[in-house]
Amino acid sequence: MKTEIVRLSKKNWEKVAAKAAEIIRRGGLVVFPTETVYGLGASVFDERAVKKIFKAKGRPSDNPIIVHIARFSQLKELAEKISGIDKKLIKRFWPGPLTLIFKKRKRVSSIITGGLPSIAVRMPTHPFARNLIRKAGVPIAAPSANISGRPSGTLGRHLRQDLSGRVDLIIDAGPSSVGLESTVIKTEGGKIFILRPGAVTKEILEKASKLPVFFAKDKKKLQVSPGTKYRHYAPKAKLEIFESEKELKKTLQTFKKRKKKAKVLRYKNLKLMSKNLYRDLRSLDQRGAQIILVKAVSKAGLGVAIMDRLERAARDTI
Repeated sequence: MKTEIVRLSKKNWEKVAAKAAEIIRRGGLVVFPTETVYGLGASVFDERAVKKIFKAKGRPSDNPIIVHIARFSQLKELAEKISGIDKKLIKRFWPGPLTLIFKKRKRVSSIITGGLPSIAVRMPTHPFARNLIRKAGVPIAAPSANISGRPSGTLGRHLRQDLSGRVDLIIDAGPSSVGLESTVIKTEGGKIFILRPGAVTKEILEKASKLPVFFAKDKKKLQVSPGTKYRHYAPKAKLEIFESEKELKKTLQTFKKRKKKAKVLRYKNLKLMSKNLYRDLRSLDQRGAQIILVKAVSKAGLGVAIMDRLERAARDTI
C-alpha cells in the first residue's frame, strides 16, 4: 500500500480534512492528530475497515478500540443508555482526554469492542480531529497510531516509522499536546472507576463530580478498556524504574563498567514528562540504547498515569 503523508497547515486544513474524510467513508485508514496521541482511524460502521486497523497495528483482536465522536448526537448512535452521571461528566469534560464506557448498541460491531457488550467513547479536543469526524459523517474508531505494544505516536516521524505502507494517509500536525492516552472511566452504582489513568486525574474527577472515585482492580472491569490487558508503551531497550536517585546512579555506573549503553530519562516536571515520554523512549531506541533508566515519580495526580505507562513498558508480560 502506498501511504500519502501530509504536513497539516492553516492553508491546507480544509482540503486535508476533506480528503481524509473521503478516505474514511470509502473504507480506508487515516492517521490523524488528537490532543492525547495520534489516532489510527476508520469508520466505526465499516467492519472491513476496522479489521484493517487490527492488521496495520498487529493488534490483538480482544483489545477494544476507542470510538471518537464530534457531537453528542453521535454518542446516541453508539450507546444504548447514557446515565445522569455520564451526562454530567460529559458536560464537564467533553471535548477532552476522557473516555467513558457505555453499553453498546447492537449496530456496533463486536470487532470494535473486542467481543464485549460495552463500548469506549470520547470526544477529542483537537479541532482538526473533530472537523474530520464531522466531515466523515460517522464516528471514527481509532486506537493509538503505532505498532501494537510500542510507545504511542506523538510526532510525525513516529507515524512514518510505524505505519508507512500500512495506511492510506498520515496527517502530521506536529507534537501531541498531552502525550499520554486518555483517561478511561466507567460509572457504576454512583461511583466512578478509573480503568486507565490519564490527564483527567482522580483528584480532578472527584472535585468535578462530588462522587467517590476508585482505581479499578478487578480484571473483569479492566478488560473493557484499551491498554490494560497486554504489554504496552514499551521501547526496544530494557526499561528499569528506580525509587531513588542514589540507586539509579549506582546502577548506571554498573552498566557503564560492563560497557552497556545505558541512558537516563530526566524531566523538570510531570507535564513535560507526560508530553515527551513516548518521544524520548523512541529517540533513545534510535540512538541504540540498550537500557533506559528512569526514577519513579509520586503516584498522585498526573504521576499515576505516568507510572502506569512506565510500569507496563518495563514488564515482560502484563
